[in-house]
Amino acid sequence: MRRLRVALALVVLVVVSGCTLPGGQLTAEANPVSVGNDTLDRTGYTLDDSATIAFNETVGIDGEDRTVGVENHIETYAHGDHAGRFAVFSTPSPEANGTPINPFAKPSERRDVGRMLGEVNNTSALAVENRQNVTLVGQPTELVTYATTNRSGEETTPVYVHVAVAQNDGDAVVAVGVNPQSVDAGNATKQLIEGVEYGGSS
Repeated sequence: MRRLRVALALVVLVVVSGCTLPGGQLTAEANPVSVGNDTLDRTGYTLDDSATIAFNETVGIDGEDRTVGVENHIETYAHGDHAGRFAVFSTPSPEANGTPINPFAKPSERRDVGRMLGEVNNTSALAVENRQNVTLVGQPTELVTYATTNRSGEETTPVYVHVAVAQNDGDAVVAVGVNPQSVDAGNATKQLIEGVEYGGSS
C-alpha cells in the first residue's frame, strides 16, 4: 500500500510544479476524505493508513520567488481476505475562470493517473476493461476499470486498476482500487467509491 501512496505523491508533485494557485493564493489545503464505516463493514475493507502529504514549491510570481504550499490527504484501505487495495485522495483544485486548475479534476486525465500509478507499481500498459457511472462525493462521474499485469521479480499477476475522479468544493478527489483479476472486486470497489465521505473522517 505504501507504493500506492508514494505513486500518488509523485503525481501530485508533477501537478504542483506545473501550476500556481489563482488570485495570489499561496497556500491551499484539501478537505479530508474517507470511506464510511458502514461501507467498510459491507465490503470487508479496513483502514490501512491515513496521511497528509504536504508540498512546498518555490515558483516565480511577479518577478519574485514565492513559496506555494499545498496539503493533500490520503486514506488507504486493505481487504482482510485478499490482496485488494483501495485509496481515496484529495488535493486542492481551485478554479480559474470556472475551470479547475488541477489536472486531477479532469476526467480526461483519468488514464494518465492510472498510467503513472502503474509505472510506479511495475505494471504493463493499461487496457480499458469496463466503464460505469458512479457517484463520488456527491458528484456523478465515470469509474473506469483497466486491465494490466503487475510484475514482481520473476512473477507476474494480472490485476485490475479502477480509477474515478471528481471535483468538489475546490478539491479534486481521486479514488483508486487495485485487485488481482482472480478476485471479483468490481462491485466492492463501486461501493467503496460511492461510500466516500467528504470533509472529515467517518
